[in-house]
Amino acid sequence: MATPDTPPIACTLAPGDYLARLAWIAKLARDGLRRAERRDLELELHYALETADRVREMVRRERACCAFLTFDLQETSGEIQLIIRAPEEARGALDMLFGQFSPSGAMKKSEKAARTAGAFVWMTGVAVVAVAAAWGWVWWESARARARPARSTLYLMPLATVLLAAALLWPLIEPGLRMALQR
Repeated sequence: MATPDTPPIACTLAPGDYLARLAWIAKLARDGLRRAERRDLELELHYALETADRVREMVRRERACCAFLTFDLQETSGEIQLIIRAPEEARGALDMLFGQFSPSGAMKKSEKAARTAGAFVWMTGVAVVAVAAAWGWVWWESARARARPARSTLYLMPLATVLLAAALLWPLIEPGLRMALQR
């Protein structure tokens, strides 16, 4: 159980930043990861020495966003070794946590997230066009018939517009909502 002194078992990055980080880690792994070995709550990574600066940068960034993990960095004459340790409370999420440090694990997550983000953008665009077209149709039919729209139309169209606005603003709303729900 977390105490006030222990960091929460959670990543503090925003969704877009998280995707960028996964892609960055995957590139680092492709460029320099020589081998990886997982032992229970520990992941040992060995990188080519020429990637040492990037590995140190990764550790700096990961310490900032995932304070519940510990990082032990050792440099030898031939490689840079990184041992990442997770607390017992994170055991259920280890496959996800440690998987991001392998080239295939990070790319699978970032590709899936990129597809999801692409679908969000595409569907939001379709929704904007649909609601705008519906408002245009209501206006057109009202002008053509020289009559007010039906009461149900006057209730449903603003509701659709509010839901669309919530969908458009969701990337800004979600982080605060998650934090509020976690309390």
